Amino acid sequence: MAHVSLRGLTRIAGGKRIVDDFSLEVPHGACQALLGPSGCGKTTILRLLAGFETLDAGEIRFDDDIVARPGRQLEPEERRVGMVFQSYALWPHLDVAGNVDYALRVRKVARAERAARVAEALEIVGLPGFAERKVQSLSGGQRQRVALARCLAMRPRLVLLDEPLANLDAHLRETMIDAFRTFHAASGATMIYVTHDQAEAMALADRIAVMDSGRLRQVDSPVRLYDAPADAMVARFIGQGQLVPVDIIAPAGEGRARVRVFGHEMVLRCSGPMRRGQATACLRPDAIAIASPAEGAQGSLAGGIAAHIRDVRFEGASRQVRIAPEAAPQTLLTLRTREPVPAAGTLVKVTVDDGWILPQGAEQEAETAPVSQAQAAE
Repeated sequence: MAHVSLRGLTRIAGGKRIVDDFSLEVPHGACQALLGPSGCGKTTILRLLAGFETLDAGEIRFDDDIVARPGRQLEPEERRVGMVFQSYALWPHLDVAGNVDYALRVRKVARAERAARVAEALEIVGLPGFAERKVQSLSGGQRQRVALARCLAMRPRLVLLDEPLANLDAHLRETMIDAFRTFHAASGATMIYVTHDQAEAMALADRIAVMDSGRLRQVDSPVRLYDAPADAMVARFIGQGQLVPVDIIAPAGEGRARVRVFGHEMVLRCSGPMRRGQATACLRPDAIAIASPAEGAQGSLAGGIAAHIRDVRFEGASRQVRIAPEAAPQTLLTLRTREPVPAAGTLVKVTVDDGWILPQGAEQEAETAPVSQAQAAE
């Protein structure tokens, strides 16, 4: 395993900063996710770590070893890095055992040790008895397990995973998440997992670094990212966050403030003392609920926010409901419920069980400035 230190990484291609002053510390043995929309630079960081691309600025260290900086580029084969690709990258003319021990043969590992490592790796990934199978006969999930076994047999100090579940269906993804957990526990290696799927990142990673336009927005635990996004980009990207304007009225105890949202007063969480005046809050669909149909044409705000139901979409276990607050009819909020929902156009009362006030100023800075790790950890 390795402690991975990325300091001020910058990668420029075609006159564009693909990675822009990116810094991150990944502890020994951690499973770190890089999460962000397509084109945010996360795969480029993986390629920089693997040695497939060179830095324009910054430095990469594995423990105390400098593996990359301008003027120094340790070759990929010297980094002891294993990589698992979206496309599996298996040799079609080799059987499973041949694919798993390929890198070991290149490194001239003794035959007996190769055989032992292959058997051990296939057992760990749930493919005992598959050594002589041709890879063309395997399912997508089995091929990805072979790719994991190949990586495990190499005993790398760092494992890089580039969208490894993107080609699998929903059922196989759930199964493979368990396989990745087993792999991580067995290998003890530091893992960096690139994905645009937040459900995967939340399920697998100890820490998640959210990226946008080549920059780091926030790095934190999955729970903290969901509960306390550092800025508007993170709030929107994680958990379908919905940003609404609020008026801060007064403090309401440590880490809370009384606010007015669409004419209704409530208490929301915050990072610390907040100035009175305008701010922005993040509301999650699972924290909004329909209380009851409003009485009268206008309705009373005493029981919650008055809103009209715009539409309802059935999603199997729940219904997704879009509502428009009476105080801001152009605004649409989404909630989820398992309960029967009144027809579109009905005036209802909506309650908010929880919400997070963004740090004041974060909503304006979200499109132009990254959030440092120190700020994200606070």
